[in-house]
Amino acid sequence: VSLVHMSTGKYLSTKKVPLPIHGQYAAVCTGQNIDSKNDAWKIIGAFEVNVKNGGLLSSSTVFGLMHQDTGGNLHSHHAEWGGSQKSNHQQATITLYKDNYDDWLLQCYNPIIDDNDSAHLMSGDIISLFHKNTNQPLYSHEVLLDDGAQEVSCHGNDFNFNSTLQWRIELIRKPIKYGSTIALFHVPTRKYLSTKGVKYPKHEQYIVVCTGKELDFEHDLWTICDLNVGVPLSTCNNIGFKHKETGGNLHSHFTVHGTTPKSNHQQVTLYMHGHPDDYWIIRHHSSKVDLDHLMDGDIINLFHQGTNLPLYSHDILMDDGTQEVSCNGDGREDNNMWCIELIE
Repeated sequence: VSLVHMSTGKYLSTKKVPLPIHGQYAAVCTGQNIDSKNDAWKIIGAFEVNVKNGGLLSSSTVFGLMHQDTGGNLHSHHAEWGGSQKSNHQQATITLYKDNYDDWLLQCYNPIIDDNDSAHLMSGDIISLFHKNTNQPLYSHEVLLDDGAQEVSCHGNDFNFNSTLQWRIELIRKPIKYGSTIALFHVPTRKYLSTKGVKYPKHEQYIVVCTGKELDFEHDLWTICDLNVGVPLSTCNNIGFKHKETGGNLHSHFTVHGTTPKSNHQQVTLYMHGHPDDYWIIRHHSSKVDLDHLMDGDIINLFHQGTNLPLYSHDILMDDGTQEVSCNGDGREDNNMWCIELIE
């Protein structure tokens, strides 16, 4: 992710300038255009807390931020270790020595609320970050350091939440490539494409369904199949999706082979042996998106190559509580919208 300071529009970064006493790098804000090398941060678990990649963050979560270029963690500490260079505030630094002074408490200002009233962090949200051990918020202002970078500190314990304490969190999107492990998230119902291992009785193929709103790393992961591993994926090509757990291919077929149990639509299954009907064509859902390559977080349609019908789901539940998936519609309705998420 990247963090944009709301008051000045500059990105949280470092110029790798070591500070006196401890030699930790000063955290600063730099340009208003992202520097993909210096302005990228990885969200990690709090000190000595194990977390799963892909888990959702909520307001009031305690977590860490690792600077991608240096490998150091965003850090702060008490005043005896020195003040910020211009304003003598509590320092914000990047340290390679991990401890619980690397922990930050998340406060969201415009969270998206799900059915369980859990405020999950989304790209574009406005947040504040409170240093867990000192309870001071991450702060910046228009005061410039000698090298032209903008001073960053922890400051403002009066909790007057103005834009100097607010940051916009942005997901740095990466290209989807052949061989990538991905998840497919149904946009209207916010559930992941998956299987529960239940088979259609006629042809013994696994039934594809949507399950939970939390990513299940055992059941919900897919690999994009092709010999050109590592090549960025373009839209409008024939593409296969292999289910990581079972090894089956995402498949559909004409209704002569059977229909879905609830809506009598064209079935979507996992085919274990490879078949011409295992291929899909990816298109951006919005005609306003003119990129021909696919990025993490894109909203897409998946058209079955053999029948030219798009992947579809809706809030109709199967007898086991999973959500029915089929091929149906023309690609223009919301139920044909899927978000592709890069896992690795």
